[in-house]
Amino acid sequence: MAAIARSSPRLPWVVGAILLVAFVPEHIPIWVKFPVWYHLLFLITLAPLVALGAALLRRRASSPKAV
Repeated sequence: MAAIARSSPRLPWVVGAILLVAFVPEHIPIWVKFPVWYHLLFLITLAPLVALGAALLRRRASSPKAV
């Protein structure tokens, strides 16, 4: 993930979208077994949290190292 975070600010969003596409078919069969809020919370936050993690890695990598 660190290599993705350094390469492009847009690439983590692409990775998040790919994860979303991969997880939607997994959630369809279990949709009735869990509350709707569970699926919505997981699927809606998936791509933004991947992008946030990459941004935090990028910021951490660019900050001066503590001695």
